[in-house]
Amino acid sequence: MRKKINKLLKNLIHGTSYEEVLSGLMDFLWHNLSLKEFVIATAVNGNFSIKISRGISETFKKKFSLSINDDGFAEIFKNKTPLYIDSNLVTEQNALKIYFFPMVLKGDVVGFSYIGRDTEFTESEMEIFEDMSVLAAFILRTMFLEDRLISTTVVDELTGAYNSHYFYVKLHEALERIDRYGEKFSVMRLRYCFFDELKKKYGLEKMEESFKEIVALLERNVRNIDTVFRFHANEFVVIFENPNDENVLDLAERIKNELVILANKLGIEADFAIALAFIKEKKDTETIINTLEDAIYEAERRKSIVRID
Repeated sequence: MRKKINKLLKNLIHGTSYEEVLSGLMDFLWHNLSLKEFVIATAVNGNFSIKISRGISETFKKKFSLSINDDGFAEIFKNKTPLYIDSNLVTEQNALKIYFFPMVLKGDVVGFSYIGRDTEFTESEMEIFEDMSVLAAFILRTMFLEDRLISTTVVDELTGAYNSHYFYVKLHEALERIDRYGEKFSVMRLRYCFFDELKKKYGLEKMEESFKEIVALLERNVRNIDTVFRFHANEFVVIFENPNDENVLDLAERIKNELVILANKLGIEADFAIALAFIKEKKDTETIINTLEDAIYEAERRKSIVRID
């Protein structure tokens, strides 16, 4: 077993995300301990939500609602000791024996993990699970801290979209995925046509109010895996991951039309320029930015969508 653990840890080093590392831990425990249930839950303000799981239904996950203040939980986390618990407390009762690990780091409740099957766990199995849970706790804590850092350093204060700094980070990541996995992506850049004239006519306050509505419109139209950025004062960018080219082009047309309608509702008579770059092989960041810069000027001149392949 120790050799298997060493091999696992070596493999986890190459994980591309924290979620991938957690999934690797889950797979290892699931197969080596012959589990019927496995859950890692994270805590935010004392409320728990399931991060990864196996052996429980989607319906159960959607209805899952537990708090540190629920009956039986406060005492468990106060003692900070792994233990067998009543399956009624957390599970669908798919397994008869539930071994529970409260994740507490420096007095902060990070989350919990549990494993379940129909037979008792051996002492060595419990030790392996506890070691893996400690590692998972540090991963969850790191994810929380990084998310909090991102929210304060890479989010545009006015619109709530990601800012240009984070755009370069995500663009670099997308280019790395092309290089490693061949995953194509697209970048859409848009802005008001002749913004300086609009600002003089309607005032900066009104234009900034429209920026918030533009971001909301973009986020309603794109997928969860796509990312919206406020790129410059009056420009916005979307990175589409692994898209269908024609779908993105159709979406850009729809967004352009909806933006004009939105501006009219806000009392702004305006049009929008959109440039679309379809990236199918690795290029340097500066080339992509310069190409989009030329394309957005052309789109503004033509008041239309310019496509770059």
